[in-house]
Amino acid sequence: MLRTLLAASYATLAASHGAMITPRARNSVDWLVGVNSPKDWPSNAECTNISAGTGAKGSATAGCHNGQGCFWYSQGCFIGCPTCDHTSGRRQIDLCGLGKEATLNDPKYRSVNRNATAGSAQDIYKHNPWRAPGSAPVGNACGFAGGTPWLPEGPEAGDYTMTKFAHHGMSGTDLKPLPGKAGGSQATWQIGGTAEVTWQVDNNHGGGYR
Repeated sequence: MLRTLLAASYATLAASHGAMITPRARNSVDWLVGVNSPKDWPSNAECTNISAGTGAKGSATAGCHNGQGCFWYSQGCFIGCPTCDHTSGRRQIDLCGLGKEATLNDPKYRSVNRNATAGSAQDIYKHNPWRAPGSAPVGNACGFAGGTPWLPEGPEAGDYTMTKFAHHGMSGTDLKPLPGKAGGSQATWQIGGTAEVTWQVDNNHGGGYR
């Protein structure tokens, strides 16, 4: 489990997928109707941490249900750019050509490509959001279902199986709070405080989480 600042939960997830497991986030709402992964990504029904208090490791059949929580994200949000283009996912360029340089260059903050010299041609993730915290735009503070703000799936967009709660392209900020005590993990956040959470990283495309 991680002791983390509440503010850290608002980080942009641009080149990997992840979701909070405990306390349960509203992005996991599709769990309530038995949808724990987009239809084309059945392997993502597995969790690596506790959800709903049913054990330290489980799967969709062993009690670890987190809906489609890791499929709410933004993409095409590169450092120095004024807006996200919503289509450029795993690009490795200065997308908007404004010359913004990475500020977080210590290899200890990378999960892959740790031997590349910062700023070199081999440092292929230097334009991604986690390399200059606070300098990349955000499409939606809570992501989009499937990664784009429109209904049809487009380039680099993730799948999202529609339920009565959400559909592909929906803004995460439009999700309603989970009903009642769903999952037994509702929480009250204190601004400026700390919270103990569990967090799962799926489909890491290049160290893009913090």
